Amino acid sequence: MRVACLWFPETREVEPVAENCLRFTPQICIREGQAVFLEIGKCYRLYSEEIFFARAVRLLEKMQISARVGVAGSIEWALVAAKYGTILPEHLPLDALYDIADPLARDEKCIPFVKKLIAALPDLGVSNLHGFQHIPRKELASRFGAVGLLCRQRLDGELVFPWKAWMPPEVIEEQITYMYAECPGAQEPLLFEAKKLLDRLFVRLRARGLKAAGLQIEIRCENVSINPQRERDLSLEFLLPQGEAKGALGILREFFSKEFDRRPLLSNVEKFVIRVSRTVPFDTTQKNLYHGREERMEALGNLLSQLSQAHGKGSIFQALTVEERLPEHSWQKVARLDGSGANLRGRVPLRPTNLVKPQRIEVTERHIYIKKKPFVVKKWSETAERISARWLDGLVDRTYYQVEVEDGPLLWIYCEEGNHFYLHGFYG
Repeated sequence: MRVACLWFPETREVEPVAENCLRFTPQICIREGQAVFLEIGKCYRLYSEEIFFARAVRLLEKMQISARVGVAGSIEWALVAAKYGTILPEHLPLDALYDIADPLARDEKCIPFVKKLIAALPDLGVSNLHGFQHIPRKELASRFGAVGLLCRQRLDGELVFPWKAWMPPEVIEEQITYMYAECPGAQEPLLFEAKKLLDRLFVRLRARGLKAAGLQIEIRCENVSINPQRERDLSLEFLLPQGEAKGALGILREFFSKEFDRRPLLSNVEKFVIRVSRTVPFDTTQKNLYHGREERMEALGNLLSQLSQAHGKGSIFQALTVEERLPEHSWQKVARLDGSGANLRGRVPLRPTNLVKPQRIEVTERHIYIKKKPFVVKKWSETAERISARWLDGLVDRTYYQVEVEDGPLLWIYCEEGNHFYLHGFYG
């Protein structure tokens, strides 16, 4: 087995380099952000190690990437060869034990033990890997534990790090190419064509047990003088993953509406591509026939994603009620509802469905003036709710009322000291 390693001194995205290295061998393994490993031993009839080295250096130059190349008999030694320029133990520092113990940097629990091992070796007069190899093996387990024995076995070639193959990510996309003036550059014709593409995309996703978490959209228009920007690359991230084309189409409608109102297409469409940029797995088992929970959750996800597109990213979120005297502080954002919020049922009066920023209003015997607009008062609530805040929040003393007005919703109004009234919400 012969392994080549491309080591990048600076952290970067290694997947594009790995894809380009498929020309050398299909057996590829990566270390996230730092290295690409290639098994080239079985390709000796195609090229020698010297030819591979020259081609790899040329490839890196074309990609304008700085990297070091090393070749050895295993993953860990190829990494050491690329990183330190040698595999001779007498020339390797003790820090090379990090790469020998965990060459793919995936075992975080191993790092603290290797750190203790490296810190303890100088006390024994060991300054390089050659000295570590001369420590009696029967003393390793008692002195340094299982990690010390593991490093020694790797150094002596008795234990080889397992190869974890990397596969290039699958690109799931659908596209349509149009003849001259076949597809006008407008929202509705594009949505009509998008439905065909989305239907095919989501059939492929469902067969793989996936949902779409984001889409990449490419629109190429015909080359005319009035349209200097022919190509349009758009990125659409769903608030919640989508599993059906119908829901994704409604979200895409909101997305196109905002995009084309701001930057309309000025010529006919020549090419239309929809690509799935992110996916998440989902349960592919048969739906329960006795309740429609899956359908309701899917519909809720579609609605929330459409609202997010219409009102902007971050404007739609989930919240839990918390025990707090002030209504504007009685909730908090959560990543996901888990039903662990405070149970306030039966302890506080009914809350309004719409809470607004408190605004000053004028109140007379028969009318309420909101932004100078009069509303005829039909009835004030017989009971009032008194709210006082903690002393750290300053002096807050409010009395809340429910007020019924003509030709308007039920209002939620509070009164502060000095007979000042404020509108704080209304009931839908």
